[in-house]
Amino acid sequence: MKCIKGVVLGIVLLSSFSYGLKGFGIGAKGGIHMGDIYGDDTAWDWKYKPGYAGGLVITQKIAGFLSGATEMMYIQKGAQYKMEIYGQSITSKLVANYLEVPMALKFHLPTKSPVVPALIIGPTIAIPIKVAARAESESQGQVSEIEYPEEMLQQVELSLFGGLGIDFVLPFGKIMFDARYIGGATTIFTTDDVKNHGFTISFGYTIP
Repeated sequence: MKCIKGVVLGIVLLSSFSYGLKGFGIGAKGGIHMGDIYGDDTAWDWKYKPGYAGGLVITQKIAGFLSGATEMMYIQKGAQYKMEIYGQSITSKLVANYLEVPMALKFHLPTKSPVVPALIIGPTIAIPIKVAARAESESQGQVSEIEYPEEMLQQVELSLFGGLGIDFVLPFGKIMFDARYIGGATTIFTTDDVKNHGFTISFGYTIP
């Protein structure tokens, strides 16, 4: 149900963004997200956890050197930390997977070449797909996982992001690269002050 609601949300936002407008492109992008958590209720020495991010993107030229991009992404957030228990190395992870809709404004730097750098800022809306606590034993290869019930989770996560991008303009479309920081504005859980944040590096291609 959460996934269905997220897909519907993404389709509505993507459609409303591009409806009736000219000069938009559509494509796909993917990359790596390095996730971590912060907040008053975070314990232990959490470290960045690598995950995947990928999905669809619609770009729209607005005016001059200003354009927009609305994305519908599957993204693996969370965090991890390692500890030693009776001589065994245990990795504990917070698995936090979302269907996320970032809405970006891109301020392109003036250039006469097909390589166009840009400043990227905007908000995101995310629907949790799966949030779980996982423990992995490196020596024994054992994995245990407990998924948090839906009533413990915020049904919508809001975040803000900012970063830098480069567009490589081609005769039939463009290749996009961007690196951005995403900071959670709302908590993961309904009772604890724990928020997602992290860095995403991605590549994409849009047409036309």
